[in-house]
Amino acid sequence: MYEAIRLTNYYCTEEDVRMGLHLKPDRADDEELRYWINEAQLELLRDISLSVQDEEVGGDINGSNTTFTVSHYPIADTDFDKAVGSNDVTVYGWVDGNEPATKTELTVSTIYVNYGTIVLSSAPSSTYDQITMDYRYYPNTINFDLAARATRELAAFKFVFTKYLLIPERLAHGPIRYTFGKPYNRLYKEYQRLVHLMITKPYVIQTKEAVKLFRRQY
Repeated sequence: MYEAIRLTNYYCTEEDVRMGLHLKPDRADDEELRYWINEAQLELLRDISLSVQDEEVGGDINGSNTTFTVSHYPIADTDFDKAVGSNDVTVYGWVDGNEPATKTELTVSTIYVNYGTIVLSSAPSSTYDQITMDYRYYPNTINFDLAARATRELAAFKFVFTKYLLIPERLAHGPIRYTFGKPYNRLYKEYQRLVHLMITKPYVIQTKEAVKLFRRQY
């Protein structure tokens, strides 16, 4: 019934979504909820990270160096396994920096997420004109517990939204009047609140020395 699931890792489970909505499996089955969890995670990734394509990495291309750096970090988890590894980035060696057809994918060994540093499995040949990387990064370090909660709320919103989408906002039958209050909007507001917590940089409080006066007091 539903589109084949594209992802293999999930921040939350079908039962997490059901618990949030107080529903039993006969009202929200795993197949349907997994579809919306899939959609929610992909949308969450777009909301909390930024995409970088073909960034030329820093580091010597001399046939022996394997360590390179990128400008933006923390590097994002794009396969939703709550860790950042070689599957989350793509590194290319370009024989001609002006010709994309000459680029070849290189194998990544290690990623130092919070430093924007990558280590390749073997040193790129000095014949490469440049090394580039495609990746996503977070504007702030992400709390994966919040990411799981945000995924749950967004998946629940999408599930409930589709159920009530075609209900008119107002119905009347004789003296009976009914106004639909769009309860699913509460789920989306909670999702937005959690995203805000994830991407907002906290304030740093520092202790300063006492103020020094530059003129004599009388």
